[in-house]
Amino acid sequence: MSAILSSATSTNSSQPVAAPTRLTGLSMALVVVSFLVCLGILSSAINWPVSLDYPASTMLPLLVEQRGAVLFGYSLYFLSAVLIIPMALLLQRVLDPQRQSVLISIATVFGILAGVVKPFGIIRWLVAMPTLAQAYVDPNANEASRQTISLIFTTLNTYAGALGELLGVALLGGLWALLIGVALLKQKWDRGILAWTGILVGLAALLPIAEIYGINLGPILTISNAAWYLWVLGFGITLLRQR
Repeated sequence: MSAILSSATSTNSSQPVAAPTRLTGLSMALVVVSFLVCLGILSSAINWPVSLDYPASTMLPLLVEQRGAVLFGYSLYFLSAVLIIPMALLLQRVLDPQRQSVLISIATVFGILAGVVKPFGIIRWLVAMPTLAQAYVDPNANEASRQTISLIFTTLNTYAGALGELLGVALLGGLWALLIGVALLKQKWDRGILAWTGILVGLAALLPIAEIYGINLGPILTISNAAWYLWVLGFGITLLRQR
């Protein structure tokens, strides 16, 4: 880390490097903390993330019943996803202040794209799903209309879920962690465990992409997603503790 800090200091001697380092650590912590609060709210209200597999007949009435908690929880999840963008940019500034590393630049692009794509999968729970839920529980709705709503729910959930979770979380988020881990190894960073765990977490995050080809990996998406957040939190704490 001393080599990184000295390089950043030589780039701009008038600007203390501790500021972007601490700010980067704080942004990484905020990404994780906002997700954990979201997890606590949604798991209590709708048994999330297990409820992602609930049929429309179960999930839509539950959304109406827990509307306030669902909107608040998914708003925090949306915030956590968007915060990935400044986190990736700030980490690039810490690791490669002169922007000479092609590897870190590519990783940063993947991080930014993850922060753009992931919210598209989340926003369905803030806009489309509450509307479908109200229509589903409407006393005037007949069986035919409820079947149509169920079909729309399933289609939207499948498409947006693949967009946000498989593309945003698994592919883009996984590639970001993987390339950052490789970059840390190349820089001989003095926290080697973060480099190796970043590589492992990145590879694990890529595994759920197999679901696109009909391969059921069970809870791998949930486990790899949790590992990704733990790695980000560990990285953030490390940066915050730098003097």
